[in-house]
Amino acid sequence: MHDALTGKDVKQPYYIYPKNDDILCFAGLYDELGDPETGERIRTFTLITVDASQALKGIHSRMPVVLSTKENISLWLNTKSWNDKLFDLLIPDNKTLRFHPVGKGVGSTKFQESSCSKEVKLARPLPSVLSFFPKKRKPLDGCDSKVDGLVKNEKRGSSDGDVSKVDGLVNKKAKVVISID
Repeated sequence: MHDALTGKDVKQPYYIYPKNDDILCFAGLYDELGDPETGERIRTFTLITVDASQALKGIHSRMPVVLSTKENISLWLNTKSWNDKLFDLLIPDNKTLRFHPVGKGVGSTKFQESSCSKEVKLARPLPSVLSFFPKKRKPLDGCDSKVDGLVKNEKRGSSDGDVSKVDGLVNKKAKVVISID
């Protein structure tokens, strides 16, 4: 993470754990490949990740897909049929995980202390990723504003506004998008 106050990159490790002390289950893929010449078997796996949940966005941009119920685990492990409910598993989970900062020593493989998951107090809270973006501001006269999927271009001193549909709009809940000419 980049600390805007000092201008230096700061790495702060966090201990991420389940809220209810259950075992964490993640969605992943596994494959076993065979070399036809040698017969050697190579096992590979990967964890499926999604954009971080609101809770985790301040410490990382991605997170693994958490399978938090027995039903979700069964759905993921069912190899007999594809189910559109699998897409529901790709929604970042805000309810399952907790986290807190831990000592920077955990970044070393030589660190074998029992205190590796102990919470530490930060001298100064690290800035959230969101702190690098400007705060919401009220729309100004003479700007483009988007309301309900429409864009209205209002020029200062102009009485006629050009209204057109927004191409490629994904988030239909966005209230206002501003761009100053």
